[in-house]
Amino acid sequence: MEILRKVNGNKSEFYILENKIEEAMMSYTWVGRDNIIIDHTEVNEPLKGKNGSKQMVLKAVEFAREKGIKIIP
Repeated sequence: MEILRKVNGNKSEFYILENKIEEAMMSYTWVGRDNIIIDHTEVNEPLKGKNGSKQMVLKAVEFAREKGIKIIP
């Protein structure tokens, strides 16, 4: 399971590619310079029950730790 990140200004996302198809996404919005809000998650049928959402959250936590920022759920 490959988790990637798309950056689009203040509104960005983590997403999962399976067989070159985006099967899950979790969007977040920057609030200032030190916080992000996770505001939406979608998981397509092929990944349901396979911990895709959890894996994206773990990636977001890793990202936040690396950047020294906080996540607002």
